[in-house]
Amino acid sequence: MQQLATVFVLNLLTSIDNAIVIGGIAQKTRHNLMIVGLVSAIILAACRTALIIGVLSFVNIPGFRIGLGLVVLFVALRLSQISPSPQRKELSFSRLVFVIVVTDLALSVDNVVSLSVVTKNPWTVGTGILLSLIPLLMLIPVFVNIMERIMWIQILAAGFVAELGADAITDDKLVVSRMPTGWREVVIRASVALIVILYGIWRIYHNRKWPPTQQ
Repeated sequence: MQQLATVFVLNLLTSIDNAIVIGGIAQKTRHNLMIVGLVSAIILAACRTALIIGVLSFVNIPGFRIGLGLVVLFVALRLSQISPSPQRKELSFSRLVFVIVVTDLALSVDNVVSLSVVTKNPWTVGTGILLSLIPLLMLIPVFVNIMERIMWIQILAAGFVAELGADAITDDKLVVSRMPTGWREVVIRASVALIVILYGIWRIYHNRKWPPTQQ
């Protein structure tokens, strides 16, 4: 019971940022966000449990974190692109859930590593993760509403995600020995986040200027 409570609390606290990012992905969809969140939570509970059970077999594979980091950087760039136009390409329900699941898993490697230390009992892990993800992902409509009102939150979230992507790349076995340490590494990661934030700001300015007004 203690391990279940530990998994629940730890996964809940470490997944709040993921839920905010997912809110940015799910913006402007016509699908019922409560159902999207519930289905995503069930799938993610199963996927995260599988990853935790086999965590030691893939996390330290050379190149794994590089690929993961590139996926996260791609998500960050997409998240930073705020369009004022309501005509956004609509994802099908299954594709939206797929994108949410892949994005969450890409952002959750460190969470998986920390949870694997607590226990590897599949029932304990799966139950704790599911119980913590359901309330978070059911709050997707709230996160979407906040982001639609305050667009800067989404851009800042994109910068945070970019920093996670850079962190994943710099921690890979193929890169870590060549990377500077200390404040230099912090500067590199912060620079990546700043670039994505500035890109998001530029996109807002560009969208407001385009199309040009007709004389």
